[in-house]
Amino acid sequence: MEHTIQLVGRVKSFVDALPMDSIADLSGSNLRVYLYCWIDPERGEGGHVHYAPCDIAGNPQAPVHDGEFSIPLRIRDKDPDLLKVLCCMRMKDEESRNTKNYTLAVSATQLDRLVAGEEQAFTMYDQFNPANYTEVRMGVANPPPQGITFTRSALWDIEGDFKSVATDISNNIMSNIVTNHMQSTEGCDLFTAGLTRYVPTPLFFLSLFLGTPAYTLMTAGSLGGPSSTRRPAPRIFPRSSRITPS
Repeated sequence: MEHTIQLVGRVKSFVDALPMDSIADLSGSNLRVYLYCWIDPERGEGGHVHYAPCDIAGNPQAPVHDGEFSIPLRIRDKDPDLLKVLCCMRMKDEESRNTKNYTLAVSATQLDRLVAGEEQAFTMYDQFNPANYTEVRMGVANPPPQGITFTRSALWDIEGDFKSVATDISNNIMSNIVTNHMQSTEGCDLFTAGLTRYVPTPLFFLSLFLGTPAYTLMTAGSLGGPSSTRRPAPRIFPRSSRITPS
């Protein structure tokens, strides 16, 4: 049996530890933030994150820097217990007037706990700059009747399953660079430095095969602590560090 749940919550994105909406107007039509949630290739939904115009001068004591979202999602019995989450920014180029999408963060949160009525709070960090991150608080407005069961998501094992594959790819890339006397262009040193030196998990190279920008596989952790302070480099993992397998 299939149920449609309503995912609701708030999103707050930061660039260099500054709230994004204090730098750019996210309440207009030329620059918007979207949140996408999906279970499989056939069942995924997205929604616009609605930001109110930021008026720091008018309300200096408590400026609101988070936006609200509401996303319907179809779930079924025996679905995986992790829900994939992506936050992106859509902007219109002023010169070409073309619309471009930029991924801000990708992670996963525990669907079974959402359905059980628990709120999930997690932070998705930029792979290369921990001062760029997106905070999400998510819940279900209409929990379905009890009786839905979930299976263990393959995402729980992503580090172990792909470690050897990613290591082989990294070693092959490094070997080709040395053999062919290749030199990286400016700004690409991070990519050619090797897997073991800069990236402690295989997710960096795995993301290239998945068609996802490498910087979008990020850690999701606790919301604790002031949002305005620069945070330490996170442990790289594509789901919340607060969740445990069911």
